[in-house]
Amino acid sequence: MSAVRARARLRSLMLAAAVAAVAAWPVGVAAQDEGVDAASDEVGGARLSLDDARRILAQAPPQGATPEREADYWLERQRAAFTVGDGAARIAALRRLVELTAKPDQASPYIGYLWREIWRNGSQSEAMEMGEKLVDDKSLGTAARAAYLVQLGGDHASLGERAKARSALARSEAEAARIEGDRSSPGVVFLFTEIERLRSSLLQQEGDFDGAEAAARRSLGMANAEVARLRSMRGANPLHVDRSVRERNAVMARAVWLAVAQGKSAEAELIARTGIRQAQEEATAGTTLGYWYGRLAQAQLAQRRYADAYASATRAVEVQRESGALPSSDRMQDAQFQQLQALFGLERWKEADGVAAGMLQAAVDDPVARARIDSAVLQAILHVRNGRADAGLQRIDGSARYRARNFGEAHPLTVESKAVRAMAYQALRRDRDALSDYEIVFRSLFAPETSFADAEPAGLRGFYTPIALHSFLSMVEAAYRESPARGVSDGMASDAFRVADRLRASAVQQALIDASARVAIGNPEIAEFARREQDTRRQSRELVAQLNAQLEADARLTKEAQERQKAKPEPAEAASQRTLASERRAAIAKSREAVAMADKARGAIVRELAARFPAYGRS
Repeated sequence: MSAVRARARLRSLMLAAAVAAVAAWPVGVAAQDEGVDAASDEVGGARLSLDDARRILAQAPPQGATPEREADYWLERQRAAFTVGDGAARIAALRRLVELTAKPDQASPYIGYLWREIWRNGSQSEAMEMGEKLVDDKSLGTAARAAYLVQLGGDHASLGERAKARSALARSEAEAARIEGDRSSPGVVFLFTEIERLRSSLLQQEGDFDGAEAAARRSLGMANAEVARLRSMRGANPLHVDRSVRERNAVMARAVWLAVAQGKSAEAELIARTGIRQAQEEATAGTTLGYWYGRLAQAQLAQRRYADAYASATRAVEVQRESGALPSSDRMQDAQFQQLQALFGLERWKEADGVAAGMLQAAVDDPVARARIDSAVLQAILHVRNGRADAGLQRIDGSARYRARNFGEAHPLTVESKAVRAMAYQALRRDRDALSDYEIVFRSLFAPETSFADAEPAGLRGFYTPIALHSFLSMVEAAYRESPARGVSDGMASDAFRVADRLRASAVQQALIDASARVAIGNPEIAEFARREQDTRRQSRELVAQLNAQLEADARLTKEAQERQKAKPEPAEAASQRTLASERRAAIAKSREAVAMADKARGAIVRELAARFPAYGRS
């Protein structure tokens, strides 16, 4: 069988598998929910209705009340705020509740609720600071500390800090193993549900989709069972009932991310629409409903339905804003990133520029949120596409040089920056410089060791390389239009054909091939190669993260030492600082070498795989 026919057969197998899996998650969700709804009717309203919630929110705080009575008021108010989906009101209520219930030697039992609400709808920087303190709070019980650890790990995972996330998962599992007594209590069930949710996220990032899906299913099964159990209990703690709903939403959202990553976009959309329906039926409005519109946009983006995705993401932004979510909060940024992806797909650059500028402005006082949007590559693309090529080049040139110096010329991050720098050069009519960068990009892009996962990763970054490739084709077209008699060079023409072929390929199908080829082919040797490649890819990512941390620390420590010497010169300290700086530079050089070696090892694995199994390789 030829390589082309083998790949075509592999695509059809993967697409058939995706179609067969559609609705596998939502059916289980819906089936269990029917029983949940019936049971909750018998209980007589463990959750607040929207009317009751609005009535509670309209009530003023009690004047001259005892601390206990005032705490009861704020407890009900935070429940009402969750029901109507008012993030700002819930944060305010929980802050006061924490103040009233904290003890000198013990944190408030509501501190975790406040922390998570701040992460969702408040300042991400404040939430990260709170989380780091909570996981080291010795006054907390074992289950609470383990739960805070795994939740903090989830936050690190969402920010791309995988090593920290894995460390948090391991620590939380160690704490969970020490739990004695009733493991069916709400707090313990919540802990083990969160452990499986984080495990699923990390396994997905490592390319183990089978393991990720198994963990996600375990998490969803526990979450659904807990919702049903609490709603069927007379006298169940309303705080636990509400938390079980939020947790079930979180694990369903995890299923959306996993389905999208595997190319099962129709399944992802079904889950998202189930989430919207449940939010409407269960009277969890506002920020909860907005979050599900964001997940719907994510599923629509995976299907390249950019207009639909933009409408869903815009609805998510509107609902979050109306519901008091802080402009720099995690959920607001999540919805706006979906907006940006849709606008990139629609090539509506002016609107995308406005969204990104608004996100930057909103995150002025939130460093964690600002780091997520203040990307040199993203900002340079927006500059170039909106007629500010000089600003684009100024922003991207430093990034390209930094990445080339620290990660190597062939590293995917370096190639990404150079692809965007080529666009900036092209817009400035510096064609020779542009072609030089494009040549580096193509050399990496079409190398046998480069996969779609390198050039077109998930999320907004997946748009960067295709945008640059389209820009190159416009350069070829312009060159021919300006001089039809002379035409274009053979090299440029050859590159244009390869680029056009690449752009015609389906990113979804290629992602399926990359992720699941070993399963479809059923060859244990290929499976072993795939595992080795994933291990080296993961190692490379960790080494890059370590190198970035070293570079940031070196810059900070060097600046601090310089400031101290300016204020009060001390020859002995200056000499000591020079020695420390030399040691840091040596460690940085060692890390750079390790990054290069890891990438070289991964490339060797992929090249050997392509040589031994031509059907697996690309022509």
